Amino acid sequence: MRRTATRREAREAGARSSALAADHRIVQLQALARITLAKMKLLCLAGDVSLVAVAATAAAILTR
Repeated sequence: MRRTATRREAREAGARSSALAADHRIVQLQALARITLAKMKLLCLAGDVSLVAVAATAAAILTR
């Protein structure tokens, strides 16, 4: 059987959510996560481009 929240529990939940709303670290952490993800995608692309450049250089050397 599902139990409904008492007034005290509802008040405590409201206090927790207001405390979290005042805490800007969560927003900052989300922003840093987005920045980090973008940087990792760029690093992955740079690695792929480097691999293609090495292969193209090797092919150019072999065709001489």
